[in-house]
Amino acid sequence: MTSNLVSILRDAGTPIANHLWQSTVFVAAIGILTLFFANNRAQIRYALWLAASAKFLIPFSALIAIGSLIPVSKHAVPLLQPALISAVRTIDQPFPAPFVAQHVNTQSILQRMEGWLPAVLMLIWALGAATVLLIWYARWRQVSKMLQRSVPANESRESVILRRIESSTNSRTRIRVFTSKDLTEPGVIGIFRPALLWPAQLSDRLDDEHLEAILAHEVAHVRRQDNLVAAIHLLVEAIFWFHPFVWWIERKMIEERERACDEAVLQSGSPADVYADSLLKVSRYCAEIQLAFVSGITGSDLSKRVRSIMVLIPERLSMGRKIALGMFCFVVTAAPVAFGVMRLIPLSTQVLHANGPLPSFEVATIKPLEGAPPPMPGGPPPLAPDEVRLFANTRVLISIAYNVQGFDKSEIIGGPAWLDNQIYEVHAKISAPLSKAMQQMPDRERDRQINLMEQSLLAERFKLKAHFETRQLAELALVAAKRGPTLTRSDPSLPRNGATRLSNGQSQELKSTGSTIQDLIQMLQSEPETGGRPILDKTGLTDSYDFTLKWTQDQTPDASSSQAGNPSLFTALEEQLGLKLIPTKGPVQVVVIDSIERPSPN
Repeated sequence: MTSNLVSILRDAGTPIANHLWQSTVFVAAIGILTLFFANNRAQIRYALWLAASAKFLIPFSALIAIGSLIPVSKHAVPLLQPALISAVRTIDQPFPAPFVAQHVNTQSILQRMEGWLPAVLMLIWALGAATVLLIWYARWRQVSKMLQRSVPANESRESVILRRIESSTNSRTRIRVFTSKDLTEPGVIGIFRPALLWPAQLSDRLDDEHLEAILAHEVAHVRRQDNLVAAIHLLVEAIFWFHPFVWWIERKMIEERERACDEAVLQSGSPADVYADSLLKVSRYCAEIQLAFVSGITGSDLSKRVRSIMVLIPERLSMGRKIALGMFCFVVTAAPVAFGVMRLIPLSTQVLHANGPLPSFEVATIKPLEGAPPPMPGGPPPLAPDEVRLFANTRVLISIAYNVQGFDKSEIIGGPAWLDNQIYEVHAKISAPLSKAMQQMPDRERDRQINLMEQSLLAERFKLKAHFETRQLAELALVAAKRGPTLTRSDPSLPRNGATRLSNGQSQELKSTGSTIQDLIQMLQSEPETGGRPILDKTGLTDSYDFTLKWTQDQTPDASSSQAGNPSLFTALEEQLGLKLIPTKGPVQVVVIDSIERPSPN
């Protein structure tokens, strides 16, 4: 059980780190944004700090998950390029598993710490959270005892003025009034059944106009639900007590909420000099008490508030600032949701779309074959750079052209039976100018152009008409194993030789030089053990690597058994490369065949 807990904590490390750095950047952005609204209403700045507090409870990954639930039109064509989708994933997962080369000592200090460090950090966090909650509980008990010692004052002078203020402001919440002999400032206690705790001897020092101004301040706290917001931020402080920004947010929220209530009092008609004098009289009499669940009247810099009350008139929001504020709110909420929609299409299995007219082969021949392709002693003849030759059935041709997996019929849906039964030999030639231009392209872009030509060939010769839908399908995620990847980075000065596959019965060996993780994924997707499922890259590895993979082939998906002492594919990946395939489920874009015909004769 302990090992399982440590494993869970270790796996949670990356999402937590992501959430913390994203929240830190968000709070910093809020701090800068409030400077632009320094002369506007305090309620605007208070709302911004409230958003900063809520960000700690609402990770961007939650909004991304909401976006992933939004259905995509089956006719919608993504306008986003794979590079941009990859960048979004990098933002979402900015802390990939650390790279571990083969020559690194696996008994390093960090690896020895791996077993117990997560549990120690969890214990420290729990002690800190418990301490914060105990401190706030002790303060709450202090005020609760004050309330128990107080007496109801339903017919008092304060109660009569309070009812008049509630009536004039159309307040829906009735505030109970209690007088106390304790030396404390006036304050509202409670969230759903608020109670005003009023010092018994304070009223003798205040005129009616002073008393009305102070009570109007407390009514403003209740109408704004300040105690509820304070309780929510208390939860943020208990969970993220180690983050200095949460304590900074608390100070800013208290400062802005008091100024917002001051503005509400002045807007209700109370003269500025009378209200400022009321604050000074209360502060001279009362000893300030600070508690999250109590909305008082002197909870921020009093001298600054008095100066603000007397001289500062909040400016109205200009159209430019309204647009800026609206754009900020839209971006921080809509952008993560949009990222979630983008994640509907896994990068490793994104349906390939053309951004314009499809390029075409100069000439192509398509011949139906009976049975398997003819044997070629010594291997297939080498192809010229301007040639493409394929031996495959139509479903596989479609899967190659659209960059999807069609072997298990999960990503290419529909079509007649001959799509899987009839094998064709396709021999195509690229025009000389286009071939010359493609030689200057990176390997991936060159492959993409060939795939688009194959789409054009399917449309012209097979009369293929299809649309795209997003469906929940079984997937595999390629992640780093617990001990980390053991791949070796390729020497960039050496040529990339690609992968060489050696087979001896069920014994398989894959040697690769200069391959990327995406290259490895394409190889794995064609293996029977993966069942033709999409494989998502969750390793965070972006370089080219040299590796050797040996395993015993098994026709059973997710096969983890071994034969004759040789590991299965899943086991070999973990033991030899430090990578792991994890079954999962997610939204995948599929090709749905509307109509198709047998290819026209040459």
